[in-house]
Amino acid sequence: MRINNINRNRNKRIVMVAIVVVLLATVVTPIVNASTSKPARTMYVKSIKIQEGDSLWSIATEYYTEEYASIQEYINEIKSSNNLYEDTIHTGNFLIIPYYA
Repeated sequence: MRINNINRNRNKRIVMVAIVVVLLATVVTPIVNASTSKPARTMYVKSIKIQEGDSLWSIATEYYTEEYASIQEYINEIKSSNNLYEDTIHTGNFLIIPYYA
């Protein structure tokens, strides 16, 4: 009988510790995330005139921000914004460039 009581008490303590850990994680995690997160930035668009020697790559490196996982992802966004299916652009034409600020 005594061993059963000891096991029950130990199990109750384990359950109580687990509950406290879960409650602390629930309260502390949002506080830590809020203090380390950056303020949200807004997406804007601008129109640029393609200059001699410009490429999607050179334009993307000029306007690229951390909201995109890679330059290639940003190039794909520029292409999508301009209904481009190839990487070819022409001097004198205009491109819509999405950017964050």
